[in-house]
Amino acid sequence: MPPRDLAVLATLFVASAFAEAQAQASPLAAPQVLGTPLRRLDGLPLDAVFTRDGSLLLTSCLGPMAQVWDPRTGKRVAALTGKGAAMRAWFCGAKDERIAAAFQDDGVRLFEARTGKAIASTDRAVGLAVSSDGTTVATTKGEDLLLLDPATWKPKATIKFGGTATTLRFTDDGKQVVVTVSTKEKRSFGTDKFVDLAQKKVVSEQEAKLELRKQYPLADGKTALRGFAMSVQKVSLADDSVLATCKLPIVATSLAVLKDGAEVIVGDNDGRMVHAEFATGNVLRRWGEHNNSVTDLTVSPDGTLLVSMSWDQTIRLWNLADGKELFASPTHNNVVTAVAFAADGKQLASGGLDNSAILWSTDGKLLVRHAEHEYAVIGVAAAAAGLWSASQDRSLRLTDVAGKEVTRVVLDGKYAYATAMTSVAADGTLITGHRDGTVQWRDGKTGVELRRGDFHTNAVNAVACDATGMQVVSGGGDGHLVFWDVAAATSRKKVAAHEDGVAGVCIGPGGQAFSCGEDGALAQWDVATGEPVRSVTIDDDGKPDLAAVVVLEKLGLVVAAGGGVLHCRKLSDLAPAGTVALPAAAVSLAVSADGTRLAAGLEDGTVALFATMPAPVAPPVPAAKPTKPAAPAPTKPKK
Repeated sequence: MPPRDLAVLATLFVASAFAEAQAQASPLAAPQVLGTPLRRLDGLPLDAVFTRDGSLLLTSCLGPMAQVWDPRTGKRVAALTGKGAAMRAWFCGAKDERIAAAFQDDGVRLFEARTGKAIASTDRAVGLAVSSDGTTVATTKGEDLLLLDPATWKPKATIKFGGTATTLRFTDDGKQVVVTVSTKEKRSFGTDKFVDLAQKKVVSEQEAKLELRKQYPLADGKTALRGFAMSVQKVSLADDSVLATCKLPIVATSLAVLKDGAEVIVGDNDGRMVHAEFATGNVLRRWGEHNNSVTDLTVSPDGTLLVSMSWDQTIRLWNLADGKELFASPTHNNVVTAVAFAADGKQLASGGLDNSAILWSTDGKLLVRHAEHEYAVIGVAAAAAGLWSASQDRSLRLTDVAGKEVTRVVLDGKYAYATAMTSVAADGTLITGHRDGTVQWRDGKTGVELRRGDFHTNAVNAVACDATGMQVVSGGGDGHLVFWDVAAATSRKKVAAHEDGVAGVCIGPGGQAFSCGEDGALAQWDVATGEPVRSVTIDDDGKPDLAAVVVLEKLGLVVAAGGGVLHCRKLSDLAPAGTVALPAAAVSLAVSADGTRLAAGLEDGTVALFATMPAPVAPPVPAAKPTKPAAPAPTKPKK
């Protein structure tokens, strides 16, 4: 599976999988978590809204909850939950002290903003809108429009509008509520009914229009800005005519307006954002930390803070003065794509989509952080020479124990960048898989290429070796495994393994290899012959994508990562042996050479470190046998 695809694993149901797996017997104890979790949205993002004084930030998602954040610290203040997915949530009350949230199966509920405490609810209510002053909450129930007082949750008015509501909103002047009702007519988006709040009745109707482009009215009340393809347009509110256009280097899927339209920030479907002057199109700043579509951009009321929300299910907060991310973790700030133990088991390396590589001690202390790569780090190795990292920027880099980059190997060719990495315990030799389908052997101190083989027709997603380096297996996006003749760098056997691509591969005891893929299959192979031994399909909640596999020999387990769960199988016959709950979806796995520790690189930017069993204790050194005291040296007699 390509690293970018790993970043967008479906995690909408990770929370429920986590709870379900906890209820089962877990073969492993709870892990130690290294790093700081990303600010997760726990669903597909819809809106980010500040209180009028900017003291709180509310995010709503098509998911299990809405969340409240303190923008001064980046910490979550409260989580608002109900039955079914949270559809919309808004601050309400004279001082934005409360939040109204609409849930798919729970109607509209009222919460305290700073504690998340549920106060009241209206069952079977559909839709949600809040007046600009926060003093009126609008929702619908049946064919009635309900106007609620957020202070008491008592109805201010009940107005019949007729029909089945799909959405509702307040007009800009706050004097009317527009209720969109469904219609049986084909090629129609429904009917907008304008309910006048003073007259308490529907005063007009018009055919509803599909709003593909969200508009941002400017202070003159006559014009607005909207994103359109690779540009931002200034349009007339009177007739929708285009008055001016700002061309941009990316497709605008989200938009924030600064300085009354003098500057704009846009996000695109690839997770990129640019800050530009509207009049000239001059790009002032670029960002690329999100790894999926940027769906919403919101600026704080004082204009100092930018909030970005993405389909990668994260929220990020930025200082507009210098463009730096606020409250960024000192560890990984994105998916951990690779983990690897040092040969002696005393250190652990990790790499992530935030372009960084980290060397940890196995007690959780951060030893070295290298963040000079230009693109995602997808392979790491903790070697005697230091921390090796492989990146999509077409380089391999070696960082010493002081954090200084001492070696850089630049890879040639359009598709030459590394996509997988491992190292040989015996001598530190690096083995790398590449986007061009090659597997390469390199000196573990200098990075100089020793030999290479080219037997995959697509990217090499995983490469594994035994402690001696004489058994090497690689798995590719082409769905094949290659069993290598190491000395000649040729294929002894190439076999079709996983229809949707090989995601993970490892070598276990007795010359056995194991592979897994997006098809939910876990397979065992004989390394010497390349022949299949057995295969099982993990069918928990519909064949989860499997991202990585390792063997815990001393526990007799094969462990495959699938979403927020580690699926454990017996080493003897791949029979089920329990599951292990994770706080987030696992993307990468590694096990120490002595089998006492298991590391999982997670989608929330952390590493889960499991102690699978007590570390081996060195036998006591026998006490030395007593010896006769040495005879004193002769001395000259005194005269």
